[in-house]
Amino acid sequence: MYLLSKFAHPSLTKIAAITAIIFTAACSDSTSPKPLEIHAVIVEKQDGSNIYVHGDHWHGSATVDEGHSETLNIYYIDFEPTGHDAPAKTTWKRLPGNVEVSGVIGNTAIATWAGNRLTGTLTGIEHGNTTIGFVVRRTGSSTTLYEAPPMNIQVLEHDHDH
Repeated sequence: MYLLSKFAHPSLTKIAAITAIIFTAACSDSTSPKPLEIHAVIVEKQDGSNIYVHGDHWHGSATVDEGHSETLNIYYIDFEPTGHDAPAKTTWKRLPGNVEVSGVIGNTAIATWAGNRLTGTLTGIEHGNTTIGFVVRRTGSSTTLYEAPPMNIQVLEHDHDH
């Protein structure tokens, strides 16, 4: 910039200075995404009904027949829910691609979970009750962004006559 100001026309020097300021502003990290705020997780069943976290507990529980599976969709909300009604579906959001969700089953002899940040499959192994906890972390990180309280799972005895 010094050489330019010493030998160039003054208006050219101003243009170069303005260009440098604009370039610096454009390259700054002022547009980095805001932190992910998860206030509750919502799990949508295949029939459209949902189970959701409210504070330290879930409203609803998951049921699956022994020997069968159910696909569940995972959503979150970024505001503190009020009341005991499920948040409106228009407020549900999908988790971004830079996070992962783990489903931790209390007793894997009763049920298993296989999933990702958008959906998961709950499989009933043996008749009984267990729990699942959902943990959200940044991909490749051990830092927990959100941990839901354990949700009850009931594996129903399969009716062998049908």
